[in-house]
Amino acid sequence: LITAALVAAVFAFVAWSAISSNMPCQVITGRNFLNIDASNLAPGSVRMLCYKDSSGEELRFLLARGEDGRVRTAFDACRQCYMYHRGYRISGNKVICKECGTTYSIDHMNKGKASCRPIPLKHKMDGKNVEISVASLEKGRKFF
Repeated sequence: LITAALVAAVFAFVAWSAISSNMPCQVITGRNFLNIDASNLAPGSVRMLCYKDSSGEELRFLLARGEDGRVRTAFDACRQCYMYHRGYRISGNKVICKECGTTYSIDHMNKGKASCRPIPLKHKMDGKNVEISVASLEKGRKFF
């Protein structure tokens, strides 16, 4: 009985850790602008990216391509839940707030529901590249 309880407790801890921890992100570098090749970003997919600012703070963001082919970017933070610093987890073509569980399809992640929604990050398309200004990222520092 004690062994079963111990196994259950370890399993619960591991599951909670996997959900609550931030997923690894691909570090993107740049001086004034980040240029990210989006040519291999398939419709319905999301990538977790991050930029380390001059103070070493990791600013995380999502780069996604909707089923409609449009590229979308958002901070890895929710308007309502950002103060908990938990961000999103990715499940297929969905992003899920790790704090409140609200789920968004990529095609609707910038529209949001009520006050819980991904915080949009401005970007420009330059051919197959996504361009994000470092200044725009640094404006979102408070979310991390």
